[in-house]
Amino acid sequence: MLSQFSVDGSSAIVTGASSGIGEAIAANFADDGVDVVINSRAQERVDAAAERIRENDPDGEVLPIECDVRDREAVFDLVDTTVSEFGGLDVMVNNAAGLFSAPFEELSANAWKTIVDIDLHGVFHGTQAAGEVMREGDGGYVLNLSSVASLPGGSPGSAHYGAAKAGVNNLTESLAREWAEYGIRVNNIAPGLVGTEFQLELNDMDEEELGPREDTTRRMGRVEEVADVAQFLCSPAASFISGETIVVALAPGRWGE
Repeated sequence: MLSQFSVDGSSAIVTGASSGIGEAIAANFADDGVDVVINSRAQERVDAAAERIRENDPDGEVLPIECDVRDREAVFDLVDTTVSEFGGLDVMVNNAAGLFSAPFEELSANAWKTIVDIDLHGVFHGTQAAGEVMREGDGGYVLNLSSVASLPGGSPGSAHYGAAKAGVNNLTESLAREWAEYGIRVNNIAPGLVGTEFQLELNDMDEEELGPREDTTRRMGRVEEVADVAQFLCSPAASFISGETIVVALAPGRWGE
């Protein structure tokens, strides 16, 4: 009865999946029987994530591959390997991202470029590589991960990050229209403050301190709360949704005040 909420496809790539939201999305997909390629810039980190996912005995395979999304050739190789190992590519999740805070006047050109290269150019590389496969086949699903920092109101202290993620929002809308004729849906998730490894360390918190999912007050979210939305958007249940940025955060506390 609820089969429409299963991921529509047999193979997927989730970038930046060595921890946090990316790992949670990959775990959901694998549990759903999807064969998933996960990547990180460090092989040992993505190997560890793959082992954690396999501990739950998922129905789908998990293949960890080292890849820096800033490296266009490496990203295309990642897609080629996925097709070779799993026979195709149905879902591309562009999750890899970089973030640090700094006043705009103190940003160096290199610091700006680093974040834009990961957060925007990485999505460009991944989506172009996946699109080549999907357009020649039966279509597919592209899911991008943005941030509430990209929304109206800006991202004080992280202008470089907010600007790059705003580019992802617009790219999502543009490609949803351009690639509709190929049977490709493109959507975007903009999470609020979520208890990733980075955020927990930054806020000196343990995962046990995160509020329960039933708590509707201002709180830090759980990675599973984003992963469940990702699963929905890549399922037939979301077949009438494309070109959207879905905010996954509790209003009015999107910023975690």
